[in-house]
Amino acid sequence: MDDYAGYKRLIVPDLADRGYFSGAKIAACDKAGITVVMPRPETSGNRSKGMYVKADFKYDAERDVYICPTENGLIYRYRRKEVGLGVGRYWTNEYQHCPVKSRCTRGTERRVTRWEYEHLVDEMRDRLRSAAARSRILSGRSRPGWEPPIS
Repeated sequence: MDDYAGYKRLIVPDLADRGYFSGAKIAACDKAGITVVMPRPETSGNRSKGMYVKADFKYDAERDVYICPTENGLIYRYRRKEVGLGVGRYWTNEYQHCPVKSRCTRGTERRVTRWEYEHLVDEMRDRLRSAAARSRILSGRSRPGWEPPIS
């Protein structure tokens, strides 16, 4: 282990399949200096029903609000622990009269949850969108020098 002590802060970009997505593991990788690039799985079936999903809501870090597809803001309400992870809740009560409410929620308001380390997921998404990451994914290369097996 001592031989690797000097590499603790080395940033090693690595790719992973969306099936390995875990918030706790992404945070642990960040703490260890590992830069992860992995697509976030879409766990809601709402997109296939023609409804909006969390990815359709943009986070404005400066104002600490989510912006819905109709440009309304979902404001921060409270923070709590869920399954050992800190999460914040955002919503607006303005959905009562929203013209696209049926595409957004069946409830009285649309709520969005933000994990305390969601900025890592946002950064990961931005890296994934970069031309270099797309090129590595499309070519099947996740690591420099790695070649797919020859069958």
